[in-house]
Amino acid sequence: MKNWIVGFLSVVGVFTLAVVGFFGYITLTMEFEPLPQRPFDQEEWLAFDTLETQRGICPRTEMLDDLSENYLKIGMQRKAVIKILGEGDTKNNRNCIDYSLNHCEADLLSICFNDANLVTSKDAWSW
Repeated sequence: MKNWIVGFLSVVGVFTLAVVGFFGYITLTMEFEPLPQRPFDQEEWLAFDTLETQRGICPRTEMLDDLSENYLKIGMQRKAVIKILGEGDTKNNRNCIDYSLNHCEADLLSICFNDANLVTSKDAWSW
């Protein structure tokens, strides 16, 4: 009799874990679904408007992957970065140019340079 009860409770436990896991997965993927990705478009990047972000449109953030993989390269010159992305949205004391992403999964794209004005890092930051 005890073996039957232990077996039954094991099946119920596994089933319960499976159901909870399934609904947990569905909930997480629905709430934290990443933004869609799109190809980098210089005209759209330069025309960025913070009001778009307030409406849930995040063009710069959606272009980050393509921009990072195909346009921004470690070692490229500062002039080339500015030619592609513009002057930047904020000034800082570091040797970096910052571009606003306005709270769309990240707040800021920061591109830093060495003394020779070559890109040393490119990072999206959130706070």
